[in-house]
Amino acid sequence: MSEKRDWLSLLDAVIFDMDGTLVQLTIDFEGMKAEVRGIAAHYGVEIDTRRRELLALEFIADVAAELGQHLPQRAACFEREAHEAIEAIELEAAQRADLFPGVPELLARLRERGLQLGVITRNCRMAARTVLESLGPLVGVVLTRDDVPAVKPDPLHLRQALDLLGVRGDRSLMVGDHPLDVITGQAVGAFTAGVLRPGETAVRYADVSPDLVLSGVVELKAYLGV
Repeated sequence: MSEKRDWLSLLDAVIFDMDGTLVQLTIDFEGMKAEVRGIAAHYGVEIDTRRRELLALEFIADVAAELGQHLPQRAACFEREAHEAIEAIELEAAQRADLFPGVPELLARLRERGLQLGVITRNCRMAARTVLESLGPLVGVVLTRDDVPAVKPDPLHLRQALDLLGVRGDRSLMVGDHPLDVITGQAVGAFTAGVLRPGETAVRYADVSPDLVLSGVVELKAYLGV
């Protein structure tokens, strides 16, 4: 614990993922991927094993790139239809989403300690605003996929948030519930914390080795002493 406290004392900012980290997960990501696969099938695109393993946004980009080689207008139509489908899923889920218990208090204590706070999410802007509205000014920066040219795990997503806060990567902590959040943080030199979903163990993060593994985001209070 003492070694952890040594680097935790260096922090100027904490950046959080949204869904599954600050907010109880209500999006059916498998259903979302099935939806975009169905749209792609209507455009005559082959859904092979590689594509089935892609996340929804990467799947859309991959299919659009293939269609765009010969049919740019068709690619644009596919992208628009697919993005409209996932946005509808996100907005519906946002209406049912609740912050995890203790999150507002955690963020308030972090701000009182002088830490700057941000959120980066692959979700759309409108859904993020709906979900995070109750946090008001506690979060200084919220960057959705609509706000950046490349989303996490591309480190640009996190770098842009840190730039807006005026904080270096090595003075920040990236917190998320997916190994991709850890990878994103490590790419900018940030400390990282992986949040476990119900029923999961630390094995989830064995391949990426975050600095902390948390049973829930509010467990940060124990490490940061807030």
